[in-house]
Order: sequence, then C-alpha cells, then structure tokens
Amino acid sequence: MEDAAVFAHRVSLHLFYLQAGVYPLKTKSIRFILFLATISAVFFLIYCNIFQSSSLSGGSDGMLMLRAREVMRNAMQTLKSEAENRGIAIDRITDPNETGLIGLDYSPITTTLGHLEAKRSSVNPDSAAMICGILLGAGLKPGDSVAIGSSASFPGFLIATLSACKVLELNPMTFISVGASQYGANNPDFTLIDQMETLEKAFGKYFSVDAVSTGGNNDIADDLDPETQALILEKIRKSGYRLISEPDFVKNVQLRMALYDELKKNPVKLFINIGGAEANMGTSFEVLNLEPGLNQKIEKIPPENERGVIYEFARRGTDVLHLLYVKGLCLRYGLSWDPVPFTDESYKSLIFFHEGNDNGFVIFYIFFIACIFGTYAVFKFLK
Repeated sequence: MEDAAVFAHRVSLHLFYLQAGVYPLKTKSIRFILFLATISAVFFLIYCNIFQSSSLSGGSDGMLMLRAREVMRNAMQTLKSEAENRGIAIDRITDPNETGLIGLDYSPITTTLGHLEAKRSSVNPDSAAMICGILLGAGLKPGDSVAIGSSASFPGFLIATLSACKVLELNPMTFISVGASQYGANNPDFTLIDQMETLEKAFGKYFSVDAVSTGGNNDIADDLDPETQALILEKIRKSGYRLISEPDFVKNVQLRMALYDELKKNPVKLFINIGGAEANMGTSFEVLNLEPGLNQKIEKIPPENERGVIYEFARRGTDVLHLLYVKGLCLRYGLSWDPVPFTDESYKSLIFFHEGNDNGFVIFYIFFIACIFGTYAVFKFLK
C-alpha cells in the first residue's frame, strides 16, 4: 500500500481535475474518488445529525450543561442590575463584557494580587457548563452532597458551581470568605456576601451560604487594617450567616470539617475548592501538584499542621474539584480564555467533548478512517 501522504496528495489532485473538467484518469479511478466522496458525505451527515444533535440539543448531559449556563447568565444579569441599583459603575476597560463581576484593582478588602484575564475567563457563563460537565463526569446524582469552600476571588466560579448544583439538584454546603484578590469580589460596597444575598433572594436555597470567614491572612484578615476588619465582621453579622473565626490553622480546618459533617444530608461526594483560601488549600507545597479541575484518589497527603480542607477530604477518599489555575482549566476542559465578547463556540465544544462524550467521538473517527483505508485496499485489490 502506498504512503498515506502520497495517497492524500493524489486524492486532492483527482478532486481538482474533476472540478476543472479535465480528469485524465480511467473510469474506475473516477468511480473510486466519487465513492470516497460519498463515504465522507455520509459520515459528515452522521456526525451532524447524530453526534452533534444528541450532544448539543437532544442529549441529556448536553441539555443539563446548557441549562446550567442559562442559570448562570440569569444570575449574572441579576447581579449586574443590583450593582447598577447601588450606583456601582462598570469599568469597560477591565470588564469589556460588562458583567459587573470584575472587581477593583485595589480596595481596602483586597488581600492578594490577581490576574485580570483569569478573572474575566471565570465569569464566562460557559464556566457553568464546564463545571456541570465535570460533575456529571464525576458521577454525581440528584440528592448528592457537595462541600464548597470559596474565597471571594472568583465569584464567577462560585456562581457557576451553584448554577450547576441547582440544575443537577445536588445538596451544596457553601462556605465563603470576604477578603478577595484583585478584580474579584473586592468592592466593599458589593462584597461576596452582598452578591450571595442577592442571588439567594432571587433564586432560592441553592445560592444560600452556610458559613463565612473574613478571609485574608490566618483567615481572620489580620493583614488588613482594624477598621476594615471591623467592616467585614459587621457585614457578616448583619447577614446572619454563621461566622468562622479561628486563627489557629489546624483548629480552623477541623472546625470546617465538623461543620460540613453537621450540615451534610448524606456522605459528601465531592469537595469543590474555589480560589486560594489558606484554610482550604493548606500551607504545604504539595498543593501545587493538584491538577486544575477534577482530582481523584489523591495519595500524597501533607502532615496535619500543613493540610487544608482539600486534603482532609482527600484523606476520606473524597474527590476534589480544584478551581484556581484558570489557564489550566481552559486547556483541560476547552473553556475559552478571556473571550471578548462571549460567544457560543466555547460551550459547544465543552458539551461535545465533556468527560463522557469524547470516547464515542473517538470510536466514530477511527471507524471513519478505517472505512476510507478499507475502501482504498479493496480498490487496489480489484485494480
């Protein structure tokens, strides 16, 4: 059998000759090229009408992912309207998609540096479809309990996560902190508490918060000035949310685990970490080895004085969804990096290639290639 590259070149020449009307080959060769074209057309129709239609519109997973995306879009619109009602202007330089979820370069409750493009990527409604697909791939079912630990650095990912939980009818237990990195929910006039209160009022229990800490250094914001610390604590008090205030790292992590155990309705199937809160991440460099996205069967567990909530759940055999390294998430799951404007292309690839659908496509592609080369082999034999 001749080299595949030579064969491909010959096919392209044959198609050119057919189009130009100066085909110099024998009738049998013409029939062969036409037969190849017919096979390609048939497989293209199968791909469009079976794979894409089932994955993007008719398939149950695809529909759930689309619904999660729509819930997030509605939530974002609600928050944008609330921000406007509070007189908070949108900076169209830092927030060109005008989401209202990109925070300030600096504010009194800013705790660390942040990456603007990563923050803009996280507020893409497609992130809800991405997270929904990950949860489906992890085998979560309606009624399953998931523990969520979120800093205020990525409000987009928190909204995306809760949108997916709502669509999948999961039981989220949500712990948040108020301090935020640059461009996160770091506007003192519209903190993550304000945002979650707005969403719970508009969309119900799935956006409720179970516990809040100040965040920042030692999870008590002792790196912020006393006036700002008092402002945050007063905000938490008025919200009525349960306060987590424990400066001792090990005791803080133990307290969080005890609260999750108290709140769970059944065994926790997944812990979702959003952002880089110390209590969740821990202090061990081992956390740098976590893959962005879903981590299953984490084996290297740091000692107690270094491990955060992530590793406490890992010790129990619980899967961890790590939402921090945004560029890595985009590369692994197909989320668009810093899209301006938001488009439909990202979520289509997310739905089609989410964990669970890609094997079928690979089999389909291999079968197509086998048919092409099989046809070529038969043609050579008959020739």
